[in-house]
Amino acid sequence: MNNILNETIRKEQKFEKKWKEQKLKDSGGGPRRTLVGPARVSCQLNYLDQTLGLIRNPHDLAIPESERGTSPNDLLRWGVSGEEQGRHSYLKYHTKRGGPHERFGRQVTAAHEIGWTSRLVDNYASSPFARRPLIKQDFYRTMGASLSTGAL
Repeated sequence: MNNILNETIRKEQKFEKKWKEQKLKDSGGGPRRTLVGPARVSCQLNYLDQTLGLIRNPHDLAIPESERGTSPNDLLRWGVSGEEQGRHSYLKYHTKRGGPHERFGRQVTAAHEIGWTSRLVDNYASSPFARRPLIKQDFYRTMGASLSTGAL
């Protein structure tokens, strides 16, 4: 019984080897290689490039504009939004191109009607009869306690 199992295993291994050789021959004779696109640069690598000075600051006005990168991707990848750099400057760059007037030329959707009339409105003031939350009264009630000393 043991000999029968060993012979069956050898036949399966021989068949598997033959099948793999046939598959390699059909696919061009070599192992299949997949093309890998350029790897995306991580935020850690961007940070290292900035701290080591390998790339120039696109927000530095002392550098001539021809030497600093002013593409939207450069603006996005440099700095943080808290300092009005990074995402903040990227979004600001895209809003410089204008609203729906410059992008589409005419109203495309019903929501664009708001964009067409937004430039006509200078200052908006709510109605004196509008409901407004009384935040100061809701959050800053003393309930009998002194805010300065904390005593009742």
